[in-house]
Amino acid sequence: ANAPRTGGGDYVRIGSSGRIFRQGSSSRRYKNHVRYMDAEEAENLYNIPVVFFKYKDGYLTKDDPKVNEALPGFYAEDIAGYVPAAADYKDIDGQRLPENWDSRYLIPYMVKCIQEQHKEIEILKRNQEKILQALESAGIEV
Repeated sequence: ANAPRTGGGDYVRIGSSGRIFRQGSSSRRYKNHVRYMDAEEAENLYNIPVVFFKYKDGYLTKDDPKVNEALPGFYAEDIAGYVPAAADYKDIDGQRLPENWDSRYLIPYMVKCIQEQHKEIEILKRNQEKILQALESAGIEV
């Protein structure tokens, strides 16, 4: 039988429930465009706490090099709170709880923030150049 698809083409992914999925292509061929993300939506990204954590005893195998190492990351609950589409969920005792986060859906928010910051930086650079030219014209050295 075919494995269920999670958003496209043809590579394997194991979901938080342990199910194996084919995951795939990101081509326009498989998508119906809805709209472009606006800057305000992307700003939720700025609120996600970035943490250092250590995995609890027993989560990793004893020989894993990451045992007792402080690692950078996110908590799935925080991702779910600010960018729900980027969270993977698991049914636990009848509740749908955040289990993991998916970079495939988090990265677009990051790119949108970078694009907006780039626009802002370019405006600031142009304004700075105008100010420097005005100061120079007034005989003020910087």
